[in-house]
Amino acid sequence: QKKMDENGDVSTSKLYNLGIQLATVPVITAVGKLRIKNIARKKAEQAKLKSDREIAIKLEAVEAFGKFSKQQGDSQLSAKDAKSILKYLLPILAPGEKISDYNTSPKANARLNKIAQDGDGKTSWEIELKNHADIDDDGAEGAA
Repeated sequence: QKKMDENGDVSTSKLYNLGIQLATVPVITAVGKLRIKNIARKKAEQAKLKSDREIAIKLEAVEAFGKFSKQQGDSQLSAKDAKSILKYLLPILAPGEKISDYNTSPKANARLNKIAQDGDGKTSWEIELKNHADIDDDGAEGAA
């Protein structure tokens, strides 16, 4: 600072020799571009993680439906299977509801059965899951 105060004619090379680093316009521009690239890369990674999570939720629901379709006579799903199906269907059919409200098997199964009431009896959770997850009658996933 003393050198700059004494000498009005201070070049960047003199300042560099004193240990002072200056950011020039090209450097600032390069840093800005790098920052924009990093932000875009992070957004792409987050989008990929979100899509991977959505795929995992869909696969869990399809697997739970496969178990349900193989059961004979027992119409109750386990809490895990019912929650897997609700995790997939609730954002589609009832976006305002939270999965945490249905943490037990009776509550989750009751909510699955309520889907028919919400649709005026014209639908059921099985039909909705088949329609949205592209599942055939055997419980296998089709060309999704």
